[in-house]
Formats: sequence, C-alpha cells, structure tokens
Amino acid sequence: FGSSHLPKTALPYSQSLTSFIPAMAQVALDERMAQQLQQAEMGHAGPIVQGRPINGGAPIALGAVAPPTAVIAVADIPPEELLVLNYRVGLMCFSTIDIITTVLNAISAWGTRNWWGLAVLVFLIGPISGLIGARLLNPTLVGVYVVFCALKAGFQITFAAISLFLWPILLALIQIWITKIVGTFWMTLRRISPERRAILVDMKEVPVRMVYW
Repeated sequence: FGSSHLPKTALPYSQSLTSFIPAMAQVALDERMAQQLQQAEMGHAGPIVQGRPINGGAPIALGAVAPPTAVIAVADIPPEELLVLNYRVGLMCFSTIDIITTVLNAISAWGTRNWWGLAVLVFLIGPISGLIGARLLNPTLVGVYVVFCALKAGFQITFAAISLFLWPILLALIQIWITKIVGTFWMTLRRISPERRAILVDMKEVPVRMVYW
C-alpha cells in the first residue's frame, strides 16, 4: 500500500498522539510533586533539599558541609601565660599610681611638718617591687607587693569602718580589688616555669592561630 491510500484521519491521529505523550508526562510529574507536597505536610516526606545563600553566593544543601564564614585569630599560648600577659600591664599601672600617691602623701606630710607622716615612704617598697616584678615577671618581687597591698587594704578597711564616710569606703573597696588582681597575678605567675617566664618577658606579640567558624 502507498501513502496515497492511507485514510485522511491517520495524520491527525498521529499528531494528536505525539502531543498527548508529553502532556501525560507532565501530568505524571505534576502528580508526583503533589504527592511529595502532601507527604511533606503530613510529616512523612523523605529528605527534601533546600538551599540557603552564604554571603550572597550560590545556595548549598542543608546538611552538607558549609564553607567557613568567619576567621578568628585566637592566642596560641596556655591560659595561664595569657592571663599573666594581660595582667602585667595593669599591675605596672597600679604600681606606678601607688608610687605617685605615696610620694604625694610624703610631700604633704613634709609641708605640714608632720615628721611621722614621712613614715609613709616605707610603703614605697611594695609598689617599687611590684613594678620591677611585673616588668621582669619575678614572682618573689610580686609577692612582696602582694603583702604590702594586703597591709594597705587592711589599714583602709579599718579606717573606713571607724570613719564610716563614703570616700574611705570607696578607697577600701578599690584597694581590695587591686589586692585581688595582684594576688591572682602572683599565684598564676608561680605556676609558670622560669624558662617560659624568660620567654614571656621578651615576647613582643602574642602568637595567634586562625580558627574557622
């Protein structure tokens, strides 16, 4: 049979069949998506891949290993050594202020002809020892400063309890806080070996390592 003997309805039927197959495939795909949505609403869905942008980049799948979004530099030394380095500058500042205030008290005593007031110069031993000890990280000298801080704190507490004025009470609280800082520095410094203390004295910058978050 030649093509001229085909019925006239054969060509339209083949065209309708050709357009029908993609339509059925689309319907099947839509039905599958509807089933997935229904299962997701009922809580029986399998793993559904979702994305979230990272720094404006391409989305990544939830549950996958995401690239680091932040880099932080942290100190690469033990906590005891870091505490000593952090308190070292503060201790030198406290010692310097203590030296200045003690000298001013002595000058005031000299101006008022209060010769017994010059005995306050004895308390210069403590802050001078603390200043040198903090600079050289010498626990013995820092220990001397701890003793003098404790004596000064006891004196100010006694004076504040007798006078019951606000200013002596505030000075007593400040001296207690300074004594606590100096004591913590001293106890921590004693736990560090002499070799490491010598390295810390000459250390200009704290070594750091990069941590990725």
